Amino acid sequence: MDRELTKGDLVIISAKNLSPEWLHYSEDGLLGIVVDDIDAHEEVRCYHVTGNEVSFRWWNTTSVELLSESR
Repeated sequence: MDRELTKGDLVIISAKNLSPEWLHYSEDGLLGIVVDDIDAHEEVRCYHVTGNEVSFRWWNTTSVELLSESR
């Protein structure tokens, strides 16, 4: 990645990094929004929805891919 992720970035959490129960919702991965970038060189906290559950979780930066930049 060319830059560290920042709050508000839209990311996809790679399917290979999802537990099997989450793959039930998407085989391609989960869309997420970065909500905390304090340690963005290592991990970011993302908001995402799986089914009816809203989740905030920390993800290793190698587990996510930037889709669009925050403005």
